[in-house]
Amino acid sequence: MTGDALAGGFDPAAFAEPGRFDVGRADNPHITFGAGIHFCLGAPLARLELVASFGALLQRAPALALAAEPRWAPGYVIRGLEQLLVTVRRRPRLHQRAADAAAGGSPWPGAAR
Repeated sequence: MTGDALAGGFDPAAFAEPGRFDVGRADNPHITFGAGIHFCLGAPLARLELVASFGALLQRAPALALAAEPRWAPGYVIRGLEQLLVTVRRRPRLHQRAADAAAGGSPWPGAAR
């Protein structure tokens, strides 16, 4: 008998919507980075990298949306995505910057012309 640590976040007895990705989920005593003497020394760096990378992604693509259901790669020990199709809509402001640049102006607000 073995346990699947990756299934912990999908427990309907513990979470109202276990299948929904919710980074702000309260009362989530996960053990993603281990615990006690087995706590991952790189956990603070990993958290910082996630905040920076997701922050940059969502700033550049705030309307990021799934284009299809994610396809998960087979695997028992490490669960990962095989395919994640998304749609990205550009912000209108970026189109305006391109139009300004094409008209001979600066594409960056406040830049010298």
